[in-house]
Amino acid sequence: MYVNCSLATEMTTLTLCPPYEALDLCIKLLDLEVKSIANKAGVSESQISRYRKGKADIGTESFRKLVLALPDKARSVMIKCLTSNEMTKEQVFSELTR
Repeated sequence: MYVNCSLATEMTTLTLCPPYEALDLCIKLLDLEVKSIANKAGVSESQISRYRKGKADIGTESFRKLVLALPDKARSVMIKCLTSNEMTKEQVFSELTR
């Protein structure tokens, strides 16, 4: 599996990772195609884009469909991020790149 490691230099401080940032990291690090995820989830690409930037909320049902449309590794990270409420960006990065 290809992992985009160029983002490692962007993360220098330990900060909690909200779900929208975790999703953004999943898409970037795992080189996922937003169009494919959007089609599988039945959510628009623009809605995903706004959510990833933290500019819009996404409804619970749309978010559930979005998480289920992700590959296993990304889905697992998103679930951990949602259930722990204490995952940092560094931990998300580590989970995605191992």
